[in-house]
Amino acid sequence: MKTFHIVCLIVGLFALNPVRGEWYFEIGPFYRGGMDVEVKGGSRAAETGAQIARPGTRGTAPRVSRARDDGAAQIFRQFDDGFVGPSGTPLFFSQGQTQFFGFQNDAQHDAGAGTLTFTRTHNGTLETTQTTTRLTSSGGSWKDSGDLEGLGLLARAGFLVLEEDSWDLSAQLQLGWLGGLDRSLRTRNAFQQEMRSTVRVFGQSASTEFVYDTFHNPFFPSGPYAMNDPTGVGPLISDTPLAVRATGDSEATSSRVTGSHQVVAHSRVELQTEADLFVLGMGPRFHADVSDELSLFVQGGGSLNLLDTRLRRQETFETESGQLIGQWRDRSDEQKWLWGASLSIGVLWALNDQMTLSAAGGYEWVERTTLSIGPDQVKYDLGGYQIELTLGWVFGGPPE
Repeated sequence: MKTFHIVCLIVGLFALNPVRGEWYFEIGPFYRGGMDVEVKGGSRAAETGAQIARPGTRGTAPRVSRARDDGAAQIFRQFDDGFVGPSGTPLFFSQGQTQFFGFQNDAQHDAGAGTLTFTRTHNGTLETTQTTTRLTSSGGSWKDSGDLEGLGLLARAGFLVLEEDSWDLSAQLQLGWLGGLDRSLRTRNAFQQEMRSTVRVFGQSASTEFVYDTFHNPFFPSGPYAMNDPTGVGPLISDTPLAVRATGDSEATSSRVTGSHQVVAHSRVELQTEADLFVLGMGPRFHADVSDELSLFVQGGGSLNLLDTRLRRQETFETESGQLIGQWRDRSDEQKWLWGASLSIGVLWALNDQMTLSAAGGYEWVERTTLSIGPDQVKYDLGGYQIELTLGWVFGGPPE
């Protein structure tokens, strides 16, 4: 309501002007540069406590048991007669399949059952297996900034309040629109998390059989066979065993690591800012004649600016292999009123008694403002240098 009253007062001053003199109207494009937008952001992944995996230790209780490597983790396993590791291809990894394996002889392959069996000699039987997962997090904030420039249209109305032989003074009202205040802000590492998983076995010496699924592949290779490239091309088996079976014991005791795995995830933020600026300005203009057709002028005054913004934010938390952990989207449409001021100098050319052409350049100051979207703070500085070109029409006659 306060803003409405200000606008009515300004319009009223023009409408009730007691000086009967020369009026003019100008319209044309203008350009403003030197503006910028800055973001100080946070992370939805950090705020919500997103995790690659649940940290802690799981497995069998620390008691006499025949449990060994439980086969649950997608880790590299070395056996007496071969090896099996997780695929380096994200598609196969996500489906629990791998081509990264090798075995020594055909006796390990049971074509009828569709299985491939490996043997590992342990330093322990009656074992306890523990899988320990640790998470390390870092970050949770990010910064970015970018320059803004806009192109718009302005319309100006004014009237002559004082005139001498070689100079005159006018009062004018200006309406303008500035568009194209768009910018993409982004970061790759707003938040980072690393997961390390270790499988440790405690117990007495023994051997264990690990049985893997070959999916009844009719073209399964003969032993010995090995695919040593995690991303290579070859037949597929399951990357975790179907069964783990103990086959023998002795009296020696041991503790050893049987497998480990590491995963790193990053949070990527993309923030799209779009804005328009609507300007209502009022102030004086001083003209000084250079010749009958040419004059110089200085103009300025205060302004009321309406900033119309549209903010779109997306955050994606995923592993380096492309596994999606979480995704968040935020949007904000907001308007803000901002005070401003301007000062510019220009040249005016009288094309005839009623038409003019003018060009001016100067500086526009606009109050800075900060908007919020999700965990991010977006700061606009819309002050900058301005260039305008207008075509004008003159009405009325000299003031009485």
